[in-house]
This record gives sequence, structure tokens and C-alpha cells, in this order.
Amino acid sequence: MARTFVTRAAAIGAVLMALGGCLAVPQDGSGEADLFGVISTVSRPVGEPLPQAPIAGGDILVRGPEGYCVEGRSLRNRADGGFALLASCFVMSGGKDGSPVAPVVMTVSASEIDPASGVPDPRQLAGAFAPARVLAATRVKGVSVVHLATGGEKAVPRADPRHWRGAMELNGHLVLLALYSPAGSQAAERGGSALLVELAQTLRAARPRPAPDPEARVPAPAKRDAVLGGLLQ
Repeated sequence: MARTFVTRAAAIGAVLMALGGCLAVPQDGSGEADLFGVISTVSRPVGEPLPQAPIAGGDILVRGPEGYCVEGRSLRNRADGGFALLASCFVMSGGKDGSPVAPVVMTVSASEIDPASGVPDPRQLAGAFAPARVLAATRVKGVSVVHLATGGEKAVPRADPRHWRGAMELNGHLVLLALYSPAGSQAAERGGSALLVELAQTLRAARPRPAPDPEARVPAPAKRDAVLGGLLQ
């Protein structure tokens, strides 16, 4: 179980590192991609900001908390899962849309849920990232939330090593969440938990509802005739 989540975590980290190139982020003097340089200034707008976007073949609609949009180039929509990165709408639009918000990067990764394993509880989720030191592990509003002391800077250059991870079930999929923020920011401390849980709640509120069964709307003949008879009396 832990090995599965380590693999998924590594995959998320690999995608984020790759984004350093595909998002055309600015480079510092050492040539290192500076993702937080993008999300902290309107002078370097990046990919198209989308208010929402589907993943998992449309089973999940990714939408962020108010002020955060999906970075269009990051979007990966597959029948069995997908990935999306979210950041400030205001920054990504060059100041044209939204209002300034905390300069964080959030990710949503979905895969088909394993009925035998289900969703990891906080302890299991924390164990998946061993040997990283765990600052907190709890369950909030149905979301397993873990605060890790290390690793954030490896996923996103210039991020605080402290970052947040989450896990939840949504429309039959395992959804992994992550939140990275600049070094020393409030979100790297306790403030990130509330924002990660808000992301989870927004995803739940946006989830597509299954289409109603058309057969369920057609009354059985006997019941239908009784209803019609009552109307004619």
C-alpha cells in the first residue's frame, strides 16, 4: 500500500518538475526554473487560466477555491484519471481576471480507486512519504490531511520544504491533493491546511452528478393508469 502511494507521489513530483519547462517559467541566475516567480507577479503570465476543467474522463471537474484557476498547459485528462495544477487566476491572466490571492500552487491527481485499498487514512498517507518527517496527520471533513516537513522544494523550486498532502474519494476515484507555497509563507505553516480542505470541498461541490436513469422516470403501466384515472375523475 505504502509503495503504491510513494509511486503516485513521485509521479506528481515528476510532473511538477517537468512543468518548470513546459510552463516557460522564468529562470534565476543559476538557470533554475522559478515557479513561484510566476505566481507572485503579474509580469510573467503563463498558460491559459481555466475556471474549471474535467479529468478522469469527465467524472471529476477540477475547480479551485475562489481566486484560483487551472493552469491550462498542466491539464491531463484520461479515462482512468488525470492531473491538474492550480494557481492564482489574477497572476496567470496578467492581472485581467480575479483578485490577488496567496501565491500557492495546488495540484489534483486522480486515479481509479482500488476497492481493496480504498482511501488511505492519515497514518497511511503519512507513511507513504517516509522518511519525510510528519508535522501533523489528521482527518478533516472526510479528507486525510498530512503536513510534511520536507520535500516541497524538490517538487517546486523555491518552495518551502514544508508542504501539505491530502487524499479523498470522489466519484469512484482516488484523488490526491498537494499544496506548495513560498518559503516562510503562512500557507507553509498552519494556513495551508484550511486551503487544502477548501480545495477538496470545492471539488466535491463541482462533481458531475450521474445522469438520471430515463427508465426510472417512466411509471409502471398500472401505476400510470391509476394516476391518469385519478386525474379524470
